[in-house]
Amino acid sequence: MAPRLAVAASAAVTGVVLLVAALAAAQPRPPAAGGAAPAATPPLAPTGAAYATPAPTATPVMVAVPTMAAAAPAAPAAAAASAAAAGVPTPMAMPAGQPRATPGGVPPTGEATPTPTAVPPMASPAPATGPGATPMPTTAPGGPPGATPPPTGDSSATAAPSILGFWVLNATSGGWLFPLTPSTVLSPAALGAYSIAAVPSTGINGGVTFTSPAKYAHTEVSTPFLLGWDTDGAPQPVFLRPGFHTVSAYVLTPDGGRGPAASVTFTVVFPPVTDFWVVDADTTRPTNGQRLFRLLDGMVLDAASVGRWSIEAAYGPGDGLAVRFTAPPQYAHLEQGERPHMMAPASPGLIWPARLPLGRHTVSAHAEDWRGERGPAKTVSFVVDDSESN
Repeated sequence: MAPRLAVAASAAVTGVVLLVAALAAAQPRPPAAGGAAPAATPPLAPTGAAYATPAPTATPVMVAVPTMAAAAPAAPAAAAASAAAAGVPTPMAMPAGQPRATPGGVPPTGEATPTPTAVPPMASPAPATGPGATPMPTTAPGGPPGATPPPTGDSSATAAPSILGFWVLNATSGGWLFPLTPSTVLSPAALGAYSIAAVPSTGINGGVTFTSPAKYAHTEVSTPFLLGWDTDGAPQPVFLRPGFHTVSAYVLTPDGGRGPAASVTFTVVFPPVTDFWVVDADTTRPTNGQRLFRLLDGMVLDAASVGRWSIEAAYGPGDGLAVRFTAPPQYAHLEQGERPHMMAPASPGLIWPARLPLGRHTVSAHAEDWRGERGPAKTVSFVVDDSESN
């Protein structure tokens, strides 16, 4: 009896050992570095005992943990539903410093080093605009910030000295009026006293020489460079007869050279005498100086009905010119001063009568300035009659 019990106990011990060995063989083993996983060792079956060989367990596949995007995470419920639909296991949040669990009990071989996220460069701020904004400093080419850029064009310090243009000035006030161009039409009667100045480029030290019109040819050595000279800096008027005129000038350099010549052609017009008027010249009546009617070519002037009369020459537009009467010969003279300009010399505020014999007469007159520049003349022929003497 005792030997049987010993045999049975020995067989039971042997069976337990074999069962433990079989279970140990069924556990997955980590693959060797750089090689394939070793083949599973079949369990040893004891003689005379039947044991079921456990099916080999498949080595679990390591699932990569997806990198979280920098954008704001989706709602937990929506993210879980999306992951479940795609078959991707939802990663569990782990406390900082704790190792990540590995499926199948295989110890981790080390945490992967996270790839740093590139930080986009900061964009340069746009310049501030609007009221109160601080202006951005300008930089001259090759110069420090805030340096003033050099001027461009003909006025640059590097450009050769030259005449940039010509301007018309008020000779009374010295004010600059407008640039002189080929389309300019100057009316002395409308402008009053005027002058013309040459505008040179910067850095002129030698002066400006005017070459035309010939009567104004000279050299100016100080600003403003005036065609008509100046008196203690005050511009002197320029007087040009009606028609086309050309002003030309060039810059003188300190070394005695000259810059390129510049010129402009323009037009000067004097207002013509537009009308002759028969004016009341009776010095005893309050109507003295009133216009009676326009004197027309071929008209008959009845002295008996008109009474004492004179003739006024009217020009326009503008003021400041004189009127020269050239006919009839006995009244040829220059009528200066303010309007009206009368054929028979007049006193301030008083018109004196003209005395013409009966018969045909011609009156002619034109406007002119004090240097003799003149506008077109107007002529009218008429007859003086006296109905009372017939």
